Amino acid sequence: GIDVVAKVIDELGPDLAEWRIIGDWSADAREWRDRLPTGVVLRGKMSRSDLAMNLAETDVFLFPSRAEGSARVAAEALRAGCQIVSTRMAGTAARHGVDGYLHPTVEDVPAIAGSVSSLLAPDAPSRTFQMVSTKKYAAERLSPARYLSDVLSAYDYSEGIV
Repeated sequence: GIDVVAKVIDELGPDLAEWRIIGDWSADAREWRDRLPTGVVLRGKMSRSDLAMNLAETDVFLFPSRAEGSARVAAEALRAGCQIVSTRMAGTAARHGVDGYLHPTVEDVPAIAGSVSSLLAPDAPSRTFQMVSTKKYAAERLSPARYLSDVLSAYDYSEGIV
């Protein structure tokens, strides 16, 4: 989805926010690196602790995924309190309209850009409240204990079905 990220930055302008792109570039995505506006911060792959520190400093996490089973980085962003703009294909636990916005596909770049813009628009206290709420939800929803409970509840042990 780096092509979508580049288009969103073009649409909203490089001065709207500090745009950071973290991670490795696949061979087919490298061409987009040269298309990014001046001022976009490119950071390579980083350790989980460095990623967590970067996410903790981030208000909005833009992740226009075309296909994921369950993107760990989206869960990490939620745990950091980031509001997420992604697609339904990202496999994120984000709640549409609560923890950000989940779009049907990456095809509607203006809608994705509008979601990013709307999340950056609230005043600081509102944004802080949203981020604290998301962080709390993610800590409860994405905990190992909750995951185990959800998996175990999928099986009816009283009937001997495993």
